[in-house]
Amino acid sequence: MRRKQIFTAGLAAALTLSLFMASGLIFAGPMVEEEIYLVRVSFPRDIDLIRNMGGNILYRYPDFALVGLDEAGVTGLSSAGMQMNQMRHRTVVNVKGWSFDIHEGPSGIASDMMLDGYPSGTYGLYIVHMLGPVSGEWVKELEGIGVDMINYIPNYAFEVRMTPEQASEVEKLDFIDWVGVYQPAFKLAPNLIPGPVTIRLVDGFTTGTLHTIADEIDVMWATELATYGTQIMAEVHDMKVLHELARMPDVYHISNYYEEVQADEMATQITGGGLWIWDPEDNHDVAYRGHGEYGSLANQLGYKGSGVVIAVGDGGIGDGTVGDAGHPDFTGRVIGGYSFREGDPSWADHDDHGTHCAGSAAGDTYHGTGAMIQDSNYYAAQGSAPQSELFAVKVFHAASWCGPEDRYEILEAAAQHSDTYVHTNSWGAMNVNGAYDFRSEAFDKGMRAGDLITEAGQQKLETLSDLEDRIAEAQEAGRRSLLLLVRRAGDPRFVAISVVEDE
Repeated sequence: MRRKQIFTAGLAAALTLSLFMASGLIFAGPMVEEEIYLVRVSFPRDIDLIRNMGGNILYRYPDFALVGLDEAGVTGLSSAGMQMNQMRHRTVVNVKGWSFDIHEGPSGIASDMMLDGYPSGTYGLYIVHMLGPVSGEWVKELEGIGVDMINYIPNYAFEVRMTPEQASEVEKLDFIDWVGVYQPAFKLAPNLIPGPVTIRLVDGFTTGTLHTIADEIDVMWATELATYGTQIMAEVHDMKVLHELARMPDVYHISNYYEEVQADEMATQITGGGLWIWDPEDNHDVAYRGHGEYGSLANQLGYKGSGVVIAVGDGGIGDGTVGDAGHPDFTGRVIGGYSFREGDPSWADHDDHGTHCAGSAAGDTYHGTGAMIQDSNYYAAQGSAPQSELFAVKVFHAASWCGPEDRYEILEAAAQHSDTYVHTNSWGAMNVNGAYDFRSEAFDKGMRAGDLITEAGQQKLETLSDLEDRIAEAQEAGRRSLLLLVRRAGDPRFVAISVVEDE
C-alpha cells in the first residue's frame, strides 16, 4: 500500500514557489522532505515561533505539537530553546515478532505467506500507521468509517479489520501515512510447530470460517474471549494446513497450545537480600545481601506497599481464611479470595506454591540466614511489599490448572471482588507435546452436567432429536466435528464434538 511523503509547508502548499525560468521552460525547485518532530508547546507564542521557522504543524496535542521540520527549522527551534523529540523510530512497526520500516515494508516472508490484498467487499486484517502518538480523535474517525480497531502495536500503529473500500478511505486521512495488509506470516507465532494449537478468530467471523476449520482439522474446543475474538483449540499435524489457516481472513493468530505450570523459584532469594549466585564467595547456605541488611533496596528506600492490594493468581493462599490465612507472615492483611475451581469456592492453597508467591509479594518477616521454607528450595525472606494487602485468585489446585481458558477473566475476578491495584502471576506455559491426552482435557473443559446446548452447526435446537439430526447431517457431509453453542449459568461458549463414527 502507499506511503505519504511529508514536505515543507511552503513547498508542499504550491509548486509555484522556488520556480525559475530556464530555456523558456518552468521547473519546480527541489522538494525538501521533512522529518517529523514532537515539539513541546508551553505558550501560544510557541506556535507562532514554529510557523516562523517554517514548521508544518501536523497535529496539536494539549502540550505538544506534531511538526514537520527541515534542517533549518530544527536549527532555529533548537537555538530558541524549544524542547523537541525527533522520533527516530517513528516509522518502525513491530508486530508479532516481525519488525520493519514502513518505507521498505516487511521482508523475508515466504511467498505463500504474503497477500497483495483482499477481494472487494471482503473484510480482512490490515495495519494502519499514524503520524505520531495516537489521538483519541483519530481513533474515533477511523471507527466512524467502520474500521474495527483490534490492537495497538508499536510504533503508532493499529491492527485493524476493514474492507478494501474502507482501506482506500483510510489512506486519504491526514493522520495516516501508511496502510498495509496484515500478512498471514504475522499470524503465525514464532517457532510454531505442528501439534496442539490455539487458533484465534476475529470478532464478527463468518459461519463459513467455523465450518471450514471444523471440516479440515480436529477441533477440541472453542471459547469466546472477553478481550477480543474467539479461541479454538485443535490438533494440526501439517505445517501446510497451518499456513492455509493463516491465509483465512477471519484468522487472527495461531500459536502452540501449552499447559500452564507454576514458577517463581528464585524471587524470595532476591527479596531476602540477594540471589546466592551473586555471592562472590559462592556460598549457597548463606543469603547474599546486595543492599544492606534488611530486605530489598526498594524497601530500604521506604517503598513497602502500604495502601495497595495485590492479587495473587496461583494455587490460593494458606488455609483460605481472611486475616492471615493461617500464616503469621501475612499479619491480618489477607482480605479474601476467589476460586475458579468448579464446585469449590475455597481459595485454600493445596501445594504451598501460591502461599510462597504471596510471601514473595507481601510477607513481612525476614531471616536472611540461608534458612529454607520447609523441605523446598525456597529461601525464607521478606516480601517485596510487606505492608500491602493480599487477595487470592485460585487458578491451580494441587499443581493442576483449574483456571479459565480466557486468561483475562483472572484479572477481572480480582478487579470485581477486591480493590486490586497490582496482579502477580508466577506461572507460565510448559510444552506438553507428547503423552498428554488432549481429548480428555477437552471433554473436562468443554461440557458439564447441566449445560444447556442451544445451537449446533449454527442452527437453533429445541429438542434432543434436533441435535441428533445436526450430528447426522454433519456426518453425511463428511465433517469431522460439530460446533455447539453451550450456555452455562447464562454464559455462552463454543464446544466442538467429534462426529466421526468409531470403526
